This record gives sequence, structure tokens and C-alpha cells, in this order.
Amino acid sequence: MSRIFTALRNLVRPRGFVGRDLQGNTFFEYPNPNAPHKTKRSVEYVDPESYIGGKAQWYAWLTFTRNNPPTIEELQADIRRRQNLARNVALLEERDRQEQILMEQQRQTQTLVSEPKPDPEPPLNPQATETSNPWAQGSTGDFQPESWSPQSSIRRGS
Repeated sequence: MSRIFTALRNLVRPRGFVGRDLQGNTFFEYPNPNAPHKTKRSVEYVDPESYIGGKAQWYAWLTFTRNNPPTIEELQADIRRRQNLARNVALLEERDRQEQILMEQQRQTQTLVSEPKPDPEPPLNPQATETSNPWAQGSTGDFQPESWSPQSSIRRGS
């Protein structure tokens, strides 16, 4: 039963030429003799050396991600979408560049207007800072550490 269904499906499926992309590359679909339930899809490039990469729609069709080949209208709509995207990106980059220039100008005017801050004054009593330093005690030769014995803590809840 499956062979009859496969034979009927192969009669309905297009054989040979399927379509062209906007660069003139031609796409084909042939019955696969090794797997009758699946077809082979291929492309003939106009200039294989200069061909960088195809459109996503044709690539999806070649890899069986989509069943039907893309239409010319779909490819043209994708080109318009890319052009709009490129224009919008250029507008955003220009706006960001203008904002950077404006921020830099504001930063420069703020530094010119603001007064320089005075240096902090040194302490009036240098000995007061020495006694408040806990490490200063160890710098004298007569320092002796005190003994320390930790107290055990009482466990709660056991």
C-alpha cells in the first residue's frame, strides 16, 4: 500500500525545475531513487566562485525545513525588509553618535564651570592619629600579647 501511495505522490510532485532566486540561481527537485518517499533538492549557481550564501528562504527549502519553495514576492518583501532595517540601523547609529557628542560637550562645560576642590588638610595633632592606630602598639619593642582562652558556647535546641 505504501508503494502505491509513494508512486502517486511522485506523480504529483514537481520534477526538475522549481524556481529561481533574485540572483538568477536555479533550484531543482528530483525523485530520490534510494528513498522514494523523499526527493532530492539541488541548486545550480550562476557563478559558483562568487556565490557567498543564499537567502534563508531558499536554504530552508533546500534543507527540507519548508515544504514549498519561496515565491518572488516573498523574496522581494525580504529585500525591502532588509533595506528598511539597514536604514533604521543607520538612523539609530546617527542618533547615538549625536547623543555622545552632546554628552561630551556637557561634560566639558561642567568641568570648566566647577571649582577645583581643595586638598584635604593634614591632621593637627600627629600623635593623636598614632594612638588611634591599633597596629602602632605592636611597633614598640615592649609589646607582649595577652593570653586568650575561648569560652565554649552553649548549644540551644539540642
